[in-house]
Amino acid sequence: MATSSRSAERFKYGICLNDECPLCKEKKVQQVPMRKDLVCSECGKPLRECPPPKKKGISPKLIGIIAAVVIIIGGVVAYLSLGGSPQLPTAIKLDKEELVMKVGETQVIVPTVEPEGVAATFIFKKKGKNIELTSGGEVTAKETGEATILVKCEENPEISAFCKITIEGEEGQNGGGPTNIEKISIDGKDFTLKKGDKKQLKYLTVPESKDENPIWESSDEAVAMVSADGMVTAIKKGSAKITVKAQKVTSAPITVTVSDGIVPPPPQLSYGRYSGDRNAQGQPHGFGDVEFTKHKLVTGGTYAEPGYKIRNGRFVNGKLQSGTLYDADGNKVCFVDANNNL
Repeated sequence: MATSSRSAERFKYGICLNDECPLCKEKKVQQVPMRKDLVCSECGKPLRECPPPKKKGISPKLIGIIAAVVIIIGGVVAYLSLGGSPQLPTAIKLDKEELVMKVGETQVIVPTVEPEGVAATFIFKKKGKNIELTSGGEVTAKETGEATILVKCEENPEISAFCKITIEGEEGQNGGGPTNIEKISIDGKDFTLKKGDKKQLKYLTVPESKDENPIWESSDEAVAMVSADGMVTAIKKGSAKITVKAQKVTSAPITVTVSDGIVPPPPQLSYGRYSGDRNAQGQPHGFGDVEFTKHKLVTGGTYAEPGYKIRNGRFVNGKLQSGTLYDADGNKVCFVDANNNL
């Protein structure tokens, strides 16, 4: 009776209640070592504990004797093979060290040990709430992101192996993320704005998707700025290229041209044609050149004839402050200071 009692202590028994499991349908009583969880060997679901099944033909006492003999023989073999101590696993290897999955997908991680043929009881642990993991290494992806599976064995707690899992979203599956973008473009063509004006831009993707964090960029923010939501603001005269980027895919640029919005009146000079800087009233203001169209006293007793020019003159509100007068052949005539008759 002592052998039978020790045998009962080494195992516990249960019946699977999962209607989809074949062992449940067979109503098979499963035997599980005492040190392991009472779960189904087929589906991994918890078992309902029950008494051990009755054996026919061979008495429990004989079973106990046979088991004892097997254990003794196995121990002797292990003892002899390692020179006096049982052989333990020295390393764990996984059939998948990196795994890319879609939301809702299920994969199985299969571990083995070295040396080959050494017995091992594997323990699976997960890091990450975006996956489900069974005691048999079955992984189900629940949400986008990353997770890690740690595999150890009871026989040698010092060794372990890892599997890194990346979960990509798939639209319509368990609330997954956006579809991967293949192409992105700005809705519209090149356009022109006056200084200070604004324009809202939108983007299109192939396949159609929504990215909550697109990146808008301007090639010259001194000319035109673009906000995080695609609003372009014209700053100063010039041109800039606008692009948008989402999921590491960048659009082709479109060009915004900024005009100053001012059409100045013709230069206000009665004696010649002016080209150069002007003020808002159209008067020469800054630096510019004058080509004389009339006979005109310039300074002192010096006259300019039609075709004469003042080059790189400095003007303030239509009044020449300084410059150099040249004749029609390009010869220097004189320097003109602020005390002039123009």
